[in-house]
Amino acid sequence: MTSLTLGSLFDGSGAFPLAAKNVGIAPLWGSEIEPLPILVTSIHLPEVAHLGNIFDLDGAAIPPVDVLTGGSPCQNLSAAGRRDGLEGDKSSLFFQQIRVTKEMRKHTNGRQPRYAIWENVTGVLSSSGGRDFRQVLQSFISVKAPGVHVPQPPGWKWDPVGYVLGEDFSVAWRTVDSKFWGVPQSRNRVFLVCDFGGHNAGKILFDPSRMPVLAKDDTQRAPRVHESHRNGHEVFRPVGHRRDGTVRRTAYTAAITTRFDNHPCNFVLQAGQSRLRHLTEVELARLQGFPDYWVDGLTIKNPTPVQVAYWTRVWNRWKAATGNPKTQTEAQTKKWLAQTDRYIGLHKMWGNGITLPIPQWILGNLQHYHQKTVPNK
Repeated sequence: MTSLTLGSLFDGSGAFPLAAKNVGIAPLWGSEIEPLPILVTSIHLPEVAHLGNIFDLDGAAIPPVDVLTGGSPCQNLSAAGRRDGLEGDKSSLFFQQIRVTKEMRKHTNGRQPRYAIWENVTGVLSSSGGRDFRQVLQSFISVKAPGVHVPQPPGWKWDPVGYVLGEDFSVAWRTVDSKFWGVPQSRNRVFLVCDFGGHNAGKILFDPSRMPVLAKDDTQRAPRVHESHRNGHEVFRPVGHRRDGTVRRTAYTAAITTRFDNHPCNFVLQAGQSRLRHLTEVELARLQGFPDYWVDGLTIKNPTPVQVAYWTRVWNRWKAATGNPKTQTEAQTKKWLAQTDRYIGLHKMWGNGITLPIPQWILGNLQHYHQKTVPNK
């Protein structure tokens, strides 16, 4: 059977393409506008093309894929944000994902993408009184069945797991906490799977025979994330919402945020030391289930003129998209490429990122059930 292919919207740290590669699905391209995540994935996944800003993508013109993934920005859906919902300036980018999906399926006569995967914060279930998640479901279903109406749940309260079964399509969702997937980080997210050509969505997310062995609360799990494995390392996190330095020892870190000084943040007490420190770049990668090398090789000290020109364009596209009127110069680009300390940028990338073992499990299941069923396109 021909290998499935994957395209990644809002690509970020590259979790979906790396997970796809690990289970035998070919990642073809990614869409991202922030320079550092593009640098990371360009170095570690050089076979994956970068297509740029999602606003510039025409689903009928880019290479069609079997699986289209995306974790659209969550800032307006998170309980920690202003909760402007899907109408917010960031989270409304979700509708661009739906647009690209519809354009691609129209161009391929409904053949591709066969599957869509979407990830976001659990706040989407309650945002705008539950109406935003109904809009999410309605939007995905409209790709295949535009006339189908999604009813509101009782009291506008969405369950953390659910399943919609159509005549020839299916949609399933569930909340997943990273601490049960092999990393000592408490990070609860919603994953949604659409099968536009059959009934595999529920199998992909719910089949108990393919569930991993869930982790137990074990205080010995956290030290394996530390860069040093000597006895005595401990992880601490703030108590409640206090900012006065009160911390407690914990087996699981709080969810990584986009800034190292955001609350709640995580600390390590290193063996033989008396002061807490922040997590290192490698430790952050491990908390998201990524290999250590994902934060290596990010310095280009002697870039070629072609590299300088390319990354200057990347930076200027990023600035234009974020409303920054200052033009990036080639001298600034050379300085940025030569940087050896990328901690702040990597912290933001991991804070926006996805815990790798979860999409890897989902895509592995998708591959398994797709091969077992006759495609119904």
